Amino acid sequence: MVIGDSLVRGLKFGPKLQLVPYGGTTIERLINEVTFWEMDEAVHSVALVIGTNDITTDWTAHQIVWAYTHLVELVRARFPRAHIVCLNILPRDDLARHLRFKLIRVNTLLAD
Repeated sequence: MVIGDSLVRGLKFGPKLQLVPYGGTTIERLINEVTFWEMDEAVHSVALVIGTNDITTDWTAHQIVWAYTHLVELVRARFPRAHIVCLNILPRDDLARHLRFKLIRVNTLLAD
């Protein structure tokens, strides 16, 4: 299963992979929705492709990382047997310079 923002929509995989796109979503929104997901708890793997929309909010890099970590904990509780893959926040060409630096900072913190 791949859960993410609008970037997930265009992915093409085999029929066994479930894509769950939330266009324009933020980590905060996903945190509020995770408990309502009606998906099979026997999911084997979950990949999170999120965070690009959070870079443009007034949240600091540390707040984004805290929220991402909290979301991972909630996903783990929802799908206890799944392997969880957390991707770095993908770069965006449309970001102002200071936001590109914020994105790099978030990804650096996530890597630690």
